[in-house]
Amino acid sequence: MARALAERCTEESDKAHDKLTSRERLREKMQPLDAGEEFDAEIMVAQFEDEVGAWQDLSARWLKYADHLERIYVRFSKEVQQADEGG
Repeated sequence: MARALAERCTEESDKAHDKLTSRERLREKMQPLDAGEEFDAEIMVAQFEDEVGAWQDLSARWLKYADHLERIYVRFSKEVQQADEGG
């Protein structure tokens, strides 16, 4: 389940990155902006960049958690198997 959540976060990061890229391409094609429009555009880009980073961070956290759970599972499944073989 943790790996599936990590994958979902990665997908969301990719979507946010696509929005960021689209916004940057649109800005390149537009006429020069006045200061207010440019300010708003820069804020939007910062928000998209933050969204990308947040999803990447969540994905990394879920992967780390999944790895930790896997190590626990492997450890205890070996101990259970050894106990079953010994008993």
